[in-house]
Amino acid sequence: MCGRYGQIEDSIENFARERNYSYEKERLKIYTNYNLSPGNRTSIVLNDEGSSKVTDSGIFQFKYSPHSYKGQINIRIEGKEKNEEKSKAADKNIYDTLNKDNDPAYAGPYMIDQVGSFQKAFREHRCIIPMDYFYEGPEGVAYKKPFLIKRKDDKPFAVAGLYRQFYNDHHYYAGILTTVAPPLLQKVGHHRSPLLLHKEKEQLWLNNVLPTQELIKDMVDQVDTSEFKAYPVDAKMRPPNRKDKPNNSVELTYPIGDAIEE
Repeated sequence: MCGRYGQIEDSIENFARERNYSYEKERLKIYTNYNLSPGNRTSIVLNDEGSSKVTDSGIFQFKYSPHSYKGQINIRIEGKEKNEEKSKAADKNIYDTLNKDNDPAYAGPYMIDQVGSFQKAFREHRCIIPMDYFYEGPEGVAYKKPFLIKRKDDKPFAVAGLYRQFYNDHHYYAGILTTVAPPLLQKVGHHRSPLLLHKEKEQLWLNNVLPTQELIKDMVDQVDTSEFKAYPVDAKMRPPNRKDKPNNSVELTYPIGDAIEE
């Protein structure tokens, strides 16, 4: 999963300028957050009447569901598939989670665009979440032994996301799509990865055309961590960043060991 990441104000502006995304600097408030945690406010990029627009950090919360503190923050790109045999036997709809074992060699199918709770979001509410880096840790250990994953050139990058607004709720929520671990994440010892988007695929993701299985597979197949590195950081980043207990300082990003590459 991807439960923590970093957004730095100057980097988000550079990200937008480099791509000619709408960035209203005088009106925007982009909060630098070195330990952006579930429930924190996040900036995203969405399609606004044909224009790719960077949003104010105050609008969206990093979670796709508001029903608990953490809610649902990640969305598996594999999705679920209806089990006809079980459905008939039980006289109700039963779905099996695809690729439960997170096999890094998994090659489809990808059914996330056909899961009822995500169909509308795939049609109308796709977004990009720009970030400077994200944190992961070995499976079973997680943030007790965290790694920071970022581009070797230190540039911000994009991951695929979905956003939504709940009925009678004036808040907006955004979650990150995840896929199987590419080679670098496998070296870290983690079983999942955010769906990293190639720069040339960002507009395709934002254009609000319901993606086909081929498009989804193409995006998954192009996840590439060869230009990324990972290095261990202090476990001080483990407590989430909260209003009542802030944990947001640049020191959380400092390496405490050698970097690893793909």
